[in-house]
Amino acid sequence: MKIGIRPLVAGAVALFFSVGASQAATVIIEDFGTVKPDDPYNSQGFVYTPVGATHGQCFEAWCLKEAGTQELLTTVEAVPEGLFDLLGFYINLDGNGSTDDNGSENFLEIIGKVADSTVKLLLGLNVDYSADPRVSLYTVEDSPVAASELEKKSDGFWVIIEDDYFDNLSALSFNALGSANVRIDCVALSKDGGNLGGVSGITGCVGSDIPQIPLPASLPLLLGGIAVLGGVSSMRRRKHS
Repeated sequence: MKIGIRPLVAGAVALFFSVGASQAATVIIEDFGTVKPDDPYNSQGFVYTPVGATHGQCFEAWCLKEAGTQELLTTVEAVPEGLFDLLGFYINLDGNGSTDDNGSENFLEIIGKVADSTVKLLLGLNVDYSADPRVSLYTVEDSPVAASELEKKSDGFWVIIEDDYFDNLSALSFNALGSANVRIDCVALSKDGGNLGGVSGITGCVGSDIPQIPLPASLPLLLGGIAVLGGVSSMRRRKHS
């Protein structure tokens, strides 16, 4: 039984890219909706509890409010239970300025639980983060600009987590310290190794899954094979003409 070249090529291509698509990573960006979120807030495979919500100084309609005076510690967990990565978020940090390097005055403390240990990051006003490998800061505007520190700014800032610092978390917490008054929005998370690809991956704060299908490493070999098959087919046609 003869099998034509075209069906073989079409089948190989379809199988190749179906495998690549099945391995696609996903980034979930949570915008907390257009109405006041419930407490606890269950959305897109994650649960936030407790939720202190506000609709002022957010990137969009509603966001998380963390205030040191309220002693509110919002914790994020995957549903069903599992590991996830924190990739970035929007922050608007108000208050009197970060005056204590130990974090007791006007800082946001981010705490990630990894196995039996924790990883932490403190973000405060007027602190230089330009040499910190764990985080990159950007202004919130049509064309974000890299920033070295957080300032009082009504538009807030984008925080991009670098160096896989908050990967493989079983839980994530946001804790406002001292007199900090913080707004958190557009929380970017992934359960399967997704990445933002830089600040451009979060600026839309779309609040939905973003499929990221990587180019398979063996794609050049596949294309080369197709070219060879095409040449063989052409030679056969010439012999029979």
